[in-house]
Amino acid sequence: MTHDSQTKKSPLLIKVLFGMSLLLTVVLGYWFYSYQQEQMHREVENDLAAIANLKIGQIGQWRKERLGDGKVIGDDKQFRLLLKDWLLNPSKNDATIRVRLQNFLSHYGFTNALVCDFKGNVLLAMKEHPPVVCNAEQSHFFSISKLGKVAISDFYLNFKGESRISVVVPFKEVRTTVLLVYDPMYVLYPLIKIWPTPSATAETLLVRKEGNNVLFLNDLLHRGDAALKFKIPLANYDLPATKAILGHTGPVVGKDYRRVEVIAHLQPVPSTNWFMVAKEDAVEAFAVWRSRSALVLALLIGLVTLIITLVYVHWQRSERNYFENLYRVEANLRVKESSLAESERRMSTLLSNLPGMVYRCKNTPDWPMEFVSEGARTLTGFEPADFMEKKQGFLELIHPDYHDYIYDEVQKSIKEERVFELTYRIIHKDGSLRWVLERGQFVGKEDGEGYLEGII
Repeated sequence: MTHDSQTKKSPLLIKVLFGMSLLLTVVLGYWFYSYQQEQMHREVENDLAAIANLKIGQIGQWRKERLGDGKVIGDDKQFRLLLKDWLLNPSKNDATIRVRLQNFLSHYGFTNALVCDFKGNVLLAMKEHPPVVCNAEQSHFFSISKLGKVAISDFYLNFKGESRISVVVPFKEVRTTVLLVYDPMYVLYPLIKIWPTPSATAETLLVRKEGNNVLFLNDLLHRGDAALKFKIPLANYDLPATKAILGHTGPVVGKDYRRVEVIAHLQPVPSTNWFMVAKEDAVEAFAVWRSRSALVLALLIGLVTLIITLVYVHWQRSERNYFENLYRVEANLRVKESSLAESERRMSTLLSNLPGMVYRCKNTPDWPMEFVSEGARTLTGFEPADFMEKKQGFLELIHPDYHDYIYDEVQKSIKEERVFELTYRIIHKDGSLRWVLERGQFVGKEDGEGYLEGII
């Protein structure tokens, strides 16, 4: 085959290789972008699920402790006798039973105690209270009293419009119930409200169905005085709280009570008619992904640019070689010398403009750099001289989670005599975390030490 025929076929081969490389880069880039996006969504959903489970566990523990408090009182034989005597002679035993009830309030953290008959008449109140328990309270616990077991009422508003929840301790033998009234503002609401990580929009909601509405049981982050007073019709199907009441569980996307798009995790609270909604504004939840996606896109563009540049350089060299062969040996030598100088200049320009850092380093765990290109400045925030003069070690920039992974993969590639390709995070000089893609290989030993060359 003549040189002319080879030259004619070379551009076609270059175009085919260029097209295949570009297509492969775009396909892999799209796959990597989609994979990272899916991983971020899954990470947010898992975080919300973990927080919802944490809160439900804490509420369950709180309920268990309050039931335990009620059983202590219900099983107290001396209190049973005292209550029976007081019912027979209230004026004589009033001070004694009040002291005993006050001890219960002080020890277990309740705000009030009521002694009622099964019809709802208040026989004794430790603090101010109407003579009859209000209808809202009756609907929650007088049906419970007749069962004869200690129970916890639902949330309700007392006669002052304050949120309360009661431990119901029935004494069937005297048809009397002791109501230990608890203010959820002290422990339960703060327990629900606290978000385990810093966030400007995340919150946990406790809701229940009331008629054709969603009733919010606790105060809200973005709306004051909402507990047991704020309702939204169930017709708002895109509301995560509505979805919870209608039977949805797990991760959902919708609009919250502010009509702001959120991602949430829904779960019923065992042994209650309550539903837990752990939610966060979508804008905040996926803020990290937006930064990461910009980095992935920049990396993809960089790879495409690199392929175009390398193909262009290869094509230029092929064309130059064709014309160099037309000259005599002496002229060819002068052209080659000139070409070498030009090649070095172009290589220098290429290295200076590559969207990354070309390097040469020793094959030791701390990766001491012998050469780094100007791209180090943009990639890491440090000057190339900082690495080559050993003022800054590259290992110090690699996130600690990847130290062992990188070293093991590099050594494995050396044994298998192949190029290594790594994806990991580095710590920029400004303190931010950045994803990088590294590709390199072992280039042999000099003076008894092994060396690596590649691009990041």
